[in-house]
Amino acid sequence: VLSVGHSGPYKNIEFLLEVMATRPLQEATLIRVGALTRQQRQLAGALNLERRVLPAGPVTDEVLAALYAASDALAQPSRAEGFGIPVVEAMACGLPVVTSDGGALPEVAGEAGVVVPLAGPGAANRFAEALAAATTPSPSRRQLVDKGIARAASYSPEVVIPMLRDAYARAGGSV
Repeated sequence: VLSVGHSGPYKNIEFLLEVMATRPLQEATLIRVGALTRQQRQLAGALNLERRVLPAGPVTDEVLAALYAASDALAQPSRAEGFGIPVVEAMACGLPVVTSDGGALPEVAGEAGVVVPLAGPGAANRFAEALAAATTPSPSRRQLVDKGIARAASYSPEVVIPMLRDAYARAGGSV
């Protein structure tokens, strides 16, 4: 399971560590691109995850692309996101996405990702079950991969730039 981003509170890394400690993911490894705080490392220890959390720290674009290609799913459990670039990058690399309902993430993922609501009891187990399903070879996983690749293409510069130009023109600006 891949996690990409900084360790700020809204990224919900503590929740992700709790997810990794659940029964459905007892054999899974978390590759964490981005720093972990001292408290997050302590929580990983308290949850007996030391050997299953691999901190990659900051990486180059080439290494990040390799991690997307080598992983089985992206976990993005943020409480809020303005966009969610790792979601699009993962989908573009053919990596299934399990994300939260925080901020723009449901809109970015669309039907190409699994969106798990964070509210209510059992959220960690629901997120874990979704990740377990996304990492298991199956027709539904294959559908997520195919839908993700198509969804990511809708964010390509060739698609987005004309839309931005049109929006600026309609707003009375010049490009």
